[in-house]
Amino acid sequence: MFQHFQIYDSCLTSVLHGQKPSHPGRMIQVGLSGGPRHAQVYSWAKSYTKKLRLETMILHDRDCIGASGIVWQLIKAAVPCDIMDHVEYCLEQEGFPRMATHNVAEVGFSFYIGDTKYSFTNVTWSPPEVYMTRGYCTYVVTATSCCSSLTVPAPY
Repeated sequence: MFQHFQIYDSCLTSVLHGQKPSHPGRMIQVGLSGGPRHAQVYSWAKSYTKKLRLETMILHDRDCIGASGIVWQLIKAAVPCDIMDHVEYCLEQEGFPRMATHNVAEVGFSFYIGDTKYSFTNVTWSPPEVYMTRGYCTYVVTATSCCSSLTVPAPY
């Protein structure tokens, strides 16, 4: 199965080589990253393309950690406890860290709404990887020229 994914990845890379995305919106990755396809290295993602002051990056990172923390707590409140206990157990057993960034690695989270700061100091952070989007959409690429013979076997 892994070989099929490698072929598919190679096919997409050759079809899309040199093309820049023309889709609207923005997408960022926060937290743990597997790195680019050509250099898979696990480390904390760096989503900044502009030169920013460290204080600005820390505030942005804290906002992202706070937003992901709120969503994670909402998920935990909505999903039955036995399921969430199993998810938490699996994350711990696999040694996954909790959400953090290059600039922020503390316990709990806080965020501002207007001038009011809301702090959740004893709350478990979300899992280590989050994608955030704003006005983002993407298009489907059909690469029949090089992938017409690609077949992926059924899982069973």
